Amino acid sequence: MITRSNEKSKLKASMYNFEVDVDGDLVLYNTRTGSLVRTEADTVALVKDTLRNPNENFAFRNELLDQGFLVEEDTNELSILADVHERYIEDDSTIDLTIMPSESCNLRCPYCFIYKQRNMEMEDKTFSGVLNYIEQKVKPFGYKKLNISWYGGEPTLAYSKVIDFMSSLSEIRDTYNLDVRSAITTNGVLLTKDMFLGLLESGITDFQVTIDGHKATHDSLRMTKDGKPTFDIIFNNLDEISTVGLEHNFSLKVRANFLLDGENSMYELLEMFNRRFGSDSRFGIYFRPVYNFETERSEIEGIKSNICNVEEGHRIQMDLEEAVQVASSGTSKMLSLVPKPIYAWCNVVKSNQHIIGADGTVFACDTLMVDKNDGVGELNSDGELKLNKNATNWKKNFLEGDDELTVLCKQCKLLPICMGGCYRSKILNKTNACVMKYDDVEKLIVRCMEA
Repeated sequence: MITRSNEKSKLKASMYNFEVDVDGDLVLYNTRTGSLVRTEADTVALVKDTLRNPNENFAFRNELLDQGFLVEEDTNELSILADVHERYIEDDSTIDLTIMPSESCNLRCPYCFIYKQRNMEMEDKTFSGVLNYIEQKVKPFGYKKLNISWYGGEPTLAYSKVIDFMSSLSEIRDTYNLDVRSAITTNGVLLTKDMFLGLLESGITDFQVTIDGHKATHDSLRMTKDGKPTFDIIFNNLDEISTVGLEHNFSLKVRANFLLDGENSMYELLEMFNRRFGSDSRFGIYFRPVYNFETERSEIEGIKSNICNVEEGHRIQMDLEEAVQVASSGTSKMLSLVPKPIYAWCNVVKSNQHIIGADGTVFACDTLMVDKNDGVGELNSDGELKLNKNATNWKKNFLEGDDELTVLCKQCKLLPICMGGCYRSKILNKTNACVMKYDDVEKLIVRCMEA
């Protein structure tokens, strides 16, 4: 609800305001509300004065209050963020499960964060355990939302078991009026049109396939275990999938992971993607930097010097995402690239979010799915999911803490758009993973306004 002020109300400037000069105009941005406002040059002084002295200058008080640049004097904005974060953690309306039907893979990508393959496939008793767990969660309520993500390893290696599971899940869905959304992350090598249609008909509607640049770049990074190239195989599979009739509704996102010297290759891939799939709204593309996660495999040594640091990766990603937007809309406006407030950095904190390994080990983070010692619990065949002491670090509201890292987050104007960042960094590396800095946000605002 929007609160209107009057001249007797006591107000103060929000602690999450950014003020950026753009060609003499003042651009205001608030990370907690996501508001972005441009004030023309002839009113800049008055707006600034109202922000500095909201209880003396009333010219723009209501407008600035409505957008969140001013708040009531007794408002505790940090408490508001903590409450939002807590509601997200404790939300029991949705169950989020990532299932690893196969922890083997048919590729050997040098940057893979699965640093030691367990090379196992999920047994029937574990699939049964997942189904039993779902039924036990939804039966008392009669209705819940369920998000299933198929992951690996390479999940298409266990294609038939995935299909069988989805068939059994459909019975639970119909019995309890369960709202199910299912996705799969695959390298795309085995994703023929026939396999795609089988997965689609089973209820999987969201697909992610990785293509790392044009042919030469991709084939140097994403090859089979015996060193064979995969670009043509994957792209031909996507080409065939694109012929599926428009009566079939699905979303297929291409994820392109880039190294420091791979920027030009990404633009070539984007041009190729747009030429072939640009007119099909079911297809999309996005870009992410390769970062250096721990690995026991030697392949990463050959690309270590070419891995982006946080600042480099973010800059290239923003440039590429602007190119995607320009290509799709014909305009260079970047409003969608200005960060928006979030509930959490990722859903790892949610009480109903779990990653189920092939042997029933429960993991919290998709970058820690190898060592049982990193697990946060076990799922048995009866559907009982027991969390261990490791889960405490992951399933908590970090804003309730008073450690040094949390105190730094609480003092930061970027908190609403990162919510503390990656828990993995906090727990394992004892550091805050600050993806953005104040300067980064200000540069994005300027680029947005000048576009």
